[in-house]
Amino acid sequence: MSTKVEDGPQKNEERWIVEDRSIDACRPIRVVIIGAGISGIIASIRFAQRIPNLELCVYEKNADVGGTWFENRYPGCACGMFSKYSSNIEFVSH
Repeated sequence: MSTKVEDGPQKNEERWIVEDRSIDACRPIRVVIIGAGISGIIASIRFAQRIPNLELCVYEKNADVGGTWFENRYPGCACGMFSKYSSNIEFVSH
């Protein structure tokens, strides 16, 4: 915040005024996140955890969250790499 001083030898000189608040007082901050895919969800969680006095808004074009995983379905999608942990898994059909 600045103010103009009209009197004195240097007219119209800008001088800075220190605001009357403590240095650790958190001012409100507004954040907008575009997209509720995995990155938008994680950003929302982390911002809310780490930024005090936060007003957060998430915009998503779809009816639900998930990003590309909501929009696309991958029938028959499987992992192509063998893992030592996969041999211990038993699949049960329902």
